[in-house]
Amino acid sequence: MTANSDMKKKFRGTKVWKSFRESFNKEKDAITNMKLYKGWNCHHMDLNPDNYDKLIKENFVPLNMQTHEFIHWIYNYYRKDKDVINRLLTVLEKMYNLNEVNEGE
Repeated sequence: MTANSDMKKKFRGTKVWKSFRESFNKEKDAITNMKLYKGWNCHHMDLNPDNYDKLIKENFVPLNMQTHEFIHWIYNYYRKDKDVINRLLTVLEKMYNLNEVNEGE
């Protein structure tokens, strides 16, 4: 583990963090709008390690594990090429049209 990940792990064990995280518990996944499942993540949108312990509610969103993994994965592409979202939407729209719109025919 790196010093940064050790610091994060230690912080996530504090009462302050646990109480802050629980303040999101009745919410839904910020992307899928689905119920939060056991093991959900209180996602830090501010990725600067110096700000990890700054608990500004607007800088966090509740995410289920798969959504959290996806956000980090797609963000690595998005920060280099914002058009990745447009290409993703194009593929999703094609999938939708092939699978949902034509399903009744």
